[in-house]
Amino acid sequence: MPNQHDPAKRSLAVYLSRERYYQVKRLAEKHSISMTKLLSIMIEREVRDIELTPEDYETIANEIRNAKSAKKTDYRKRPL
Repeated sequence: MPNQHDPAKRSLAVYLSRERYYQVKRLAEKHSISMTKLLSIMIEREVRDIELTPEDYETIANEIRNAKSAKKTDYRKRPL
C-alpha cells in the first residue's frame, strides 16, 4: 500500500547538538542528498564488516512478522 513503512525497516531517532545538526545538513547539501540518505550511507559504510549471528537474524525475522501482522490488524480495525 502507498505511504506505508516497509516492515523490514526500523526507525532510528537521534539527538544532535544544533551545531552538529547544521554540519550534517551542510554536508548533505554539498552532496545534493537528503540528511536521511547521508546518514544511511555513513551507517552502511561503518557496519559493512559487522557480522550478525543466527540469533540476530531470527530476531529480525520475528520483528518483521510482528510488524506485518500489526499492519494487518490496524487495517482491519479502521472503520469503513
